Amino acid sequence: PCAAWLPTIYQNPADSPPTWHTIIARSSAPTNIITPIPIDPVQSVDHRASRKSRFLKMFSHAVSIFVILGLRQLGLFQHLELKAFDQFMHLRAREAPDSRFLIVTVTDADIQAQPDKYRRGSLSDKALLALMKALETMEPRVIGLDIYRDFLVQPQYPELASMLATHDNFLAVCKSRDSVTGSAAIAPPPEVSDERVGFSDFLVDTDGGVRRQLLAMKPEPSSSCTTEYSFGALLALNYLAVEEVITKASPQGYLQINDLIFTPITDSQGSYQNVDSRGQQLLLNYRSLARPDQIADSVTLTEVLAGDVNPESVRDRIVLIGTTDISYGDLWLTPYSKSSRAEDQTSGVFMQAQMASHLISAVLDDRPLIKTWPDWGELVWLLLWGCIGSLLIAGWRKHQHYTLSRYILSLLATELSLFGTCWLLLSRYYYWVPWAPPTALLLIIFGILPIYEHLLLSPSKVNIKEAL
Repeated sequence: PCAAWLPTIYQNPADSPPTWHTIIARSSAPTNIITPIPIDPVQSVDHRASRKSRFLKMFSHAVSIFVILGLRQLGLFQHLELKAFDQFMHLRAREAPDSRFLIVTVTDADIQAQPDKYRRGSLSDKALLALMKALETMEPRVIGLDIYRDFLVQPQYPELASMLATHDNFLAVCKSRDSVTGSAAIAPPPEVSDERVGFSDFLVDTDGGVRRQLLAMKPEPSSSCTTEYSFGALLALNYLAVEEVITKASPQGYLQINDLIFTPITDSQGSYQNVDSRGQQLLLNYRSLARPDQIADSVTLTEVLAGDVNPESVRDRIVLIGTTDISYGDLWLTPYSKSSRAEDQTSGVFMQAQMASHLISAVLDDRPLIKTWPDWGELVWLLLWGCIGSLLIAGWRKHQHYTLSRYILSLLATELSLFGTCWLLLSRYYYWVPWAPPTALLLIIFGILPIYEHLLLSPSKVNIKEAL
């Protein structure tokens, strides 16, 4: 009474109360009174518009893939790819140091302890003679001097000159001349024969990092360093000469040891695009350590001369001699460098050990070399991730609880899956596959294409927020 205008609901207490889904299902049933209006305007277009929509999606995805491929061919993704490669190397499982090496470091204190007024460079003739005598009694398999000596031994040390000339297990370095970069050559020790000299040149990427190693190259005719083999390769070959291995040239002219062929990279291989591929280059598979200078045990020059070195740590090993004094500038950026500061870089003698260990481990330990897919394989890889992104977009559009936050989480999960797959392929199977191009393609598919398609196909103008 007096309230007949108020709405009234009657419900049998024995009936279950309705839910939203039952109301929606009931309202979508055929009725003669009202026809439900579709929420998505794309659903109301005719078959011709639907075909146009599908064609537009396929065309836009194809254009996106070709754009990504073009940018990659121009090398615009190379910097990102190299940084991703460094992260993959960081995340690999740790390996043990290579017990076949011993590093003799010439530190700043060792240099200052050499009173010889005739010292040239970081190691005087007197100190080198004493070091050679000390190492000779401990029977190393190979001795490598990673210090330039482009001068004759002083006349007062004829014994040293004789040792350098006659010891077949002693190897020295020189530096090749490169007219392209403008670097000058440094001659090898005059007493050492050419077959026991290797060039010390490193290959540096655009960001200054060392991720490749040279096995061999033809020297320039005017260079005073005429050797064709790198110092690291020479160390490995001399060490392997005692083992039962067969070293020869493959039918393609590449280095082959037993059944292992060291196939060099090309100028556009993997994530490298238009790189200088002169000589025979390999992707350097660093030994996975916290720092590259942990490749092997190391002792100082003073410790060796004082007799504080266990002979068993030298016997039948490769002994590398090199300076670690930062004033000599023999420092290099690696995938493990946290910054470009000197303390985060690696001395050249440890880099030579990494490169020699890379070759020896591949032959004796079956440690794989880093490989890349052919161009068609990388294209299939890019198409695969493009299809994954498209399928996820289609699935989200049909989802009833579609929200922007879940959409972004889906994108992040897909990108994380891509990163994890790339890391797994490198750490487990030693394949370096593209990461940056699929990442860019997924961002386009998830971020730009849905907005573009919605704005183009919607019968009314919508803003970006409504499109998302």
